Amino acid sequence: MSINPYYRIARFEKDKSYWASYLLNEKNAPDVRQRIAFYHLLERDLKQLFDYIDPHDRNESVFSLRTHELLMRAAVEFESNAQAILNVNGYQKSGDLNMSDYKKIEQSSRLSGYTLQLPLFSPLKEFSPFDPWHRGSSLEWWNAYNASKHNRGDNFERANLLRAIEGVGAVFVILFSQFGTNVFDPYHPNDSYNTDDDDDDDDEEKFCYKENTLFAIKPFTGWGADEIYRSDFNPKKDEFSSFSF
Repeated sequence: MSINPYYRIARFEKDKSYWASYLLNEKNAPDVRQRIAFYHLLERDLKQLFDYIDPHDRNESVFSLRTHELLMRAAVEFESNAQAILNVNGYQKSGDLNMSDYKKIEQSSRLSGYTLQLPLFSPLKEFSPFDPWHRGSSLEWWNAYNASKHNRGDNFERANLLRAIEGVGAVFVILFSQFGTNVFDPYHPNDSYNTDDDDDDDDEEKFCYKENTLFAIKPFTGWGADEIYRSDFNPKKDEFSSFSF
């Protein structure tokens, strides 16, 4: 048995599509195009940065005004998405939201189970921006953002190339966890994508991507049978579930 979805949260089955029509429902995501467009601006600027800093593991610690700027923008965009998920599902708290609040999304979306692949990086880079949550640790890219934001003089170098990549990747993950493959294009519903079909392990979930996208992504698909959202959900006939964090 499956349940109705919460707002702005997608749950994907193994070997099934990462797209469902309800993800673009006006009630679920009235600002979807704008949020995806903001991400693609970050992605474009990260690609441009690679024209000046080669995406190689030897350069992970390189820092500059541009790596700092990208990390700041990515962290702000992550916060905006996290706040939107919490707010639309009725989460309430006195005072400003912070990372302890954003981390609650982990239980509903399993962000730590998403893996990114950066084929342009040398050697091929695979990482999960939220994996530390699975281990009970804090996010390195977020720590670098906070440190550099509050004391840039002493912590400027922490906003380096690696943390900028992780920050932009985190925005991609939290968007995919809301809107699936629609994240590949801010202007058109997107239910088609490519997978790494050369993977020899047929039991392993594959990375998916579109042409010219920076990251390939492998979503979390380990939901139980009673946790999956129906792909045929129709908001005209059904209602979204009320959410409790």
